[in-house]
Amino acid sequence: MKSKQLYLCKNYSHMKCLLLSVSLLFSLCLSAQQKPTDLDKSPMDMSYWPANYPILKMSGKAKDVPVARVIYGRPLKSGRDIFGGIIK
Repeated sequence: MKSKQLYLCKNYSHMKCLLLSVSLLFSLCLSAQQKPTDLDKSPMDMSYWPANYPILKMSGKAKDVPVARVIYGRPLKSGRDIFGGIIK
């Protein structure tokens, strides 16, 4: 006597498709739980010499590379204690 076996998928390609669908659904549920990071309290700023170099570069009028480029962060208080509360 042969016993009947119950299969979820009749062939291998259907099984691969089902496994892929389940794994994508599971990964989508996990990635939906992540929260975005907060904005930085001290934003980055950039300064060039010549001063209008990015505008010249975008318009195609820049003939040379910039002489200097300074990247810096401007510290903002944003509700933080600075120097132990001395500065208000």
